[in-house]
Amino acid sequence: MHTELFEMVNSLVNEELDLYKSLEQLVDIEEQRVVESDTDGLLDVLRLKQGIISRQETLLESWGEISQSLGIPMGKESSPFLKALSERIGEAGYKHIADGIEDILRMGQRLLSREETIRGMLEANIVEMRKKLVRLGRNRTAVKGYSQGIASGM
Repeated sequence: MHTELFEMVNSLVNEELDLYKSLEQLVDIEEQRVVESDTDGLLDVLRLKQGIISRQETLLESWGEISQSLGIPMGKESSPFLKALSERIGEAGYKHIADGIEDILRMGQRLLSREETIRGMLEANIVEMRKKLVRLGRNRTAVKGYSQGIASGM
């Protein structure tokens, strides 16, 4: 059971790390699309990100099943979970898994921070786009008024 548990948890850690790496690449592209004001490209990236997030939710369910099998009501980053895991897989396996979980948490925090920055950039772009649209609308109104004035012989 110790080896089987280690392999199962190690597989989850590796899969989650891979998902975060994929997400990180998509966040790079997302930032680029926001800077370029590429709305279609941004929507494509957001769709791809949603697929990864759905896979992460599936992994979360697997983590929950492992927590339950250990008799722990808390998640993988909780002290009781890590203690129970350590008791069942031994110190060497535990160290490896704990380091992986720490990497997952670090990557998650870093991505969350970048997402907040990108969201701020997007909001600033939206405000700027609205200003341009308002100016464009005023210019069209002025041109239309000028054209009507010329047509009527002012």
